[in-house]
Amino acid sequence: MLKKVWLFLVVITAMFLISSCEDKDADEHHDDHFEPVEWIITQNDTTYMHIDKGVISDEYNKVINLKLNDTLNFDILFKDEDGNFIESDEDEISLSWEILDSFISINKNTNSTSKFAFTINSLVKGSTAFKLIIMHGDHSDIITPQIPIYIE
Repeated sequence: MLKKVWLFLVVITAMFLISSCEDKDADEHHDDHFEPVEWIITQNDTTYMHIDKGVISDEYNKVINLKLNDTLNFDILFKDEDGNFIESDEDEISLSWEILDSFISINKNTNSTSKFAFTINSLVKGSTAFKLIIMHGDHSDIITPQIPIYIE
């Protein structure tokens, strides 16, 4: 009986130590993520929309407006918590998106040298939304709030 209690305590202790090591590794890997505080969405080198700490700013457009069958080109600049512009040259860092429905399509802007340039094409009249996602390999580092779009 004493041997069973001893074995049980050893197994529990080992499980605790293993889980502690996994948490430490996760924190260290977290430091490698690209997590800007500010997203500056530009059109023709002019700020179109500004997202600061997950909130779309009132200072610029809060909605992207398109006409039916229209295409708009955008690029994104990023700032860190100190207000400094930041970039990521890592090959594993890329832009992705999540579209609410089929009212729009989004594609990488192949005419731009920026890896954060994208185009929005309007397909159906109405209101929709999308989220921009910074991917780090096969997982997301950070996601914007839903960005509203109105198509007339």
